Amino acid sequence: SRRTYYEYNGFGETIEVRNPDTGTTTFTYDEAGNVATRTDAKGQVVSYTYDALNRLVLVSSSLAGDPDIQYGYDDPAADYGIGRLTSVDDGNGVRTFDYTPEGWLAAETWTISGQVLTTSYQYDGAGLIEQITYPSGRTVVYGRNAAGEVSSVSTTEGGTATSLATQIERAPFGPVTAMTHGNGLAETRTLDLNYRTTAINVPGVHSLSYSYTSDSNIADISDLLTPSLSQSLSYDAVDRLIGADGLYGLLDYAYDASGNRTSLTADNTTQSYNIRYSNNWLLKAGAVTNTYDDNGNMVDRGGDVFTYDSFNRLVGASVGSTTALYTYNHLDQRVTKTLNGHTRLLLYDQAGNLISEIDAATGNVLAEYIWLDGTPLGFGQSGQIYHIHVDHLGTPKALTDSTGNIAWKATHSPFGKAIITSQGPTFNLRFPGQYYDAETGLHYNWHRYYDPETGRYITSDPIGLQGGINTYSYALSNPKNLYDPYGLWAVGAPLPQGVVDFSAGFGDALLLGFGANLRNLVGVDGGVNRCSNEYKTGSWASFVIGGARLTYAGIVKGGSIFASSGVAASEFRNKVKAFFRGGLGKNWRPPNLKKYPTDDLLRAGAGKSNRTINIYGAGVAGAGAAGISNCGCE
Repeated sequence: SRRTYYEYNGFGETIEVRNPDTGTTTFTYDEAGNVATRTDAKGQVVSYTYDALNRLVLVSSSLAGDPDIQYGYDDPAADYGIGRLTSVDDGNGVRTFDYTPEGWLAAETWTISGQVLTTSYQYDGAGLIEQITYPSGRTVVYGRNAAGEVSSVSTTEGGTATSLATQIERAPFGPVTAMTHGNGLAETRTLDLNYRTTAINVPGVHSLSYSYTSDSNIADISDLLTPSLSQSLSYDAVDRLIGADGLYGLLDYAYDASGNRTSLTADNTTQSYNIRYSNNWLLKAGAVTNTYDDNGNMVDRGGDVFTYDSFNRLVGASVGSTTALYTYNHLDQRVTKTLNGHTRLLLYDQAGNLISEIDAATGNVLAEYIWLDGTPLGFGQSGQIYHIHVDHLGTPKALTDSTGNIAWKATHSPFGKAIITSQGPTFNLRFPGQYYDAETGLHYNWHRYYDPETGRYITSDPIGLQGGINTYSYALSNPKNLYDPYGLWAVGAPLPQGVVDFSAGFGDALLLGFGANLRNLVGVDGGVNRCSNEYKTGSWASFVIGGARLTYAGIVKGGSIFASSGVAASEFRNKVKAFFRGGLGKNWRPPNLKKYPTDDLLRAGAGKSNRTINIYGAGVAGAGAAGISNCGCE
């Protein structure tokens, strides 16, 4: 049976996980309760070393060729680096970090292969980003309205300024409803009372109209400008996509009880999928036979050979005559990509968005990306700036040039395979968080690689069952309504919060601002507008009556207990720590899957705080928490 077993020691720490997809993984701990070793089903051992403050300082692997990851703290040479992460050496050069007096990230410098690449940030008085300077020297400036929301975006490179978006308008809870692109194209987005997208219009590019089923799944996407690109969709009783009709043809999908696709019928031709009886491995898709290693990683796909490191990250691919090599940083972000000996460097902003691709040999910029609220807005290549136009999920549908003409356009199969209808620049962004690799046909999706042909990942979910009962499926097999930006779990469009902002502000302040996070933990926070005057008034009213007396330790422990999963608990702890360190939302990082590689460990780790500073009283706890390492999820 496809059952997962967990074994614990006397302290409640997970010491063994037996999973049908990934085999048996065991853990040991040091006297402080930190994970000391992790041994996977292949016998690979990853060891973790900590300093006297229980900060992770070294990660090493028994697998030959895997580099050590070394973390440095408190470097006096770093700006405001005392008490914070100041360097990381992960075998792909060295990264150093500088901070503002408030503790916000001021600069990240990556030194590799003789190149020094710095990304720097400037903030307004509220700690919101005003400007990002890319390694190339390009600056991106974000103008904001009185509520702190981005209202304009512009960029300057080589002395030439370009507007990317102005007159950005938003619905009451923040979603963009209108903007004017820098090339003059006016985009409008219409939302219904449930904040579902009902229309997206960009003159001359697309005019999309959406209709929904009674379960709020998209039933039809009508392109009024290009009717041939319209789509019709249908679903089963558990919201999995079972039918689609569009430019890609007439498609029908079937699934087993675990959510594995068992067949795909395209225009009356059926392709069968053979799933291993004891787990979720896809052994055969049509004529393509796959094999897996003991960790559940696909190592052969019809003759294409894939290799992995001890963290189950794809490090090599051999497809025909093409050989690809990949390396990663300490956050599991892919930072180098080598094809037949030619290497490009990949750089990200502090939110994890890809911002630059650079030729490792020459230092020349190959591509740059500019973002608005986590959605791609601008693309630079060969000295040109293109404007990106996205659908309801944030998937790029078209690029337009400075004159408003279409330079690139694509439609996508339901599970994300791009059908390019207008090809200009080479543009590889796909589903949110995904980057298309032409050499393999896979999409790099931060923590994993996704295959749009089969609608599933080639490796098991690093967070196990917390991403769903099927650790290989994408977005719960509902890719038109959900997406997975991290390669970890499916998310959907944010829901509106049907409460008055004043009430939310009042209640949140009683919880030192974490009422919203507690709502998120139980899945009822739809998105309070925390920048509204009503919310702020409610917050201050609450503090006046003196109700804010929770401590740092109490909050994170409570969050770890009541969270729906270790991932949710880790997110909650991250927000609490950021608040007490004077920069809510700064240096936000996904869960640390190296230090806490299972959901139980994530949950337990999220509830930990330094025993020497767990002093009651919000003010004292806040001061004490500032001394803990500022390195994301610990």
